[in-house]
Amino acid sequence: MIVRGGLINLKIEIFDVAYGGEGVGRHEGKVCFVPGALPGETVACLPETEYKRFTRCKLQQVITPSPARIEPQCPIAANCPGCAYQHVGYDAELQIKKNQLRALMQRLGHIDIEDILVYDSKNNLGYRNKITLHAAISETKRSLGYVGNDNQTVLDVGRCPLAMNAINEDLAAYRSSADFYAMNNKDRVTFRYTNTNGACHWRNKSLGIEILTESTTLGNLQVPAQSFFQVNPPVANILIEAVTTIIKNDSFDTLMDFYCGVGVFSIAAGKCGVPSTLGVDSDRKAIEAAKQNARDYGLNGAAFLTQISENIAADALEPARSSQALVIVDPPRRGLNRQMINALCKTPPKKLIYISCAADTLARDLALLAD
Repeated sequence: MIVRGGLINLKIEIFDVAYGGEGVGRHEGKVCFVPGALPGETVACLPETEYKRFTRCKLQQVITPSPARIEPQCPIAANCPGCAYQHVGYDAELQIKKNQLRALMQRLGHIDIEDILVYDSKNNLGYRNKITLHAAISETKRSLGYVGNDNQTVLDVGRCPLAMNAINEDLAAYRSSADFYAMNNKDRVTFRYTNTNGACHWRNKSLGIEILTESTTLGNLQVPAQSFFQVNPPVANILIEAVTTIIKNDSFDTLMDFYCGVGVFSIAAGKCGVPSTLGVDSDRKAIEAAKQNARDYGLNGAAFLTQISENIAADALEPARSSQALVIVDPPRRGLNRQMINALCKTPPKKLIYISCAADTLARDLALLAD
């Protein structure tokens, strides 16, 4: 250990990176999590929170750096939860995430996966078509930015390297406008970009535009400004193409699309010739847009319901007993609840596609589904 100014710094070697981006090491047999540390590095870190089985530490110094370490593009990256990997080269980042997925599948999903196909997004900066910033107003300071790792401090953001250039230009203009000085404490300002609409922004839920037009490999889709849509357009197209390939390489007479949003995969299935599709989502405006998207592409067999997906799953899946049904689930980060999993297990479709934005809840759910 290293003693500086009366504080005890631990000197440890990092052997892994945990899901979420924290370096993992050991001190006297106890696991230590160190944000900002990379495998192969020797670091000095300050213990911050002690738990029975592990310690959370703050990185003080990188004694022996990893060859994969790079200088972050953003000055607030170390304190921003949205940039857990800006200090590592992109190739190494992809390998770290691949290892994490495999480990989570083994530990939580009880599934061994040898082949994991990783898509290189090509653009690891300047890709986000949407950012939401928070206002923090005091007598001495006016900030607009992301909530930091402490879940309290608002980190002032003049420019976000992850956001598209057009969004950063709009953000710069906003920060010098009267609207910036009219913000109230805890306001949220959303910046959004599409090829059709250009850059736009709104404060809280006050919109100047209700419906945006998103360009995809399927064609243009209507997306309500407040509804979810993939924030990385090239990756959205990779995902659409992957699902489309599965549909084309098999034979289905029915698609059930749970948590369907604006109907992206229902539209894809309809364009591939699946005669009957049902999309379900709790977002009423998204479902209205999905219906319009289906009409725009002449998909008369597409139906959409404003419902909580898990509440309707058991009844919706009943026809799958006698059909060639494909089911797609694309839940939020929390994953599937037990009600949805039970419905899928009771009436298993011909094929299930699970789309996830959280590897941990995906692995948890797959353990139950595979069982």
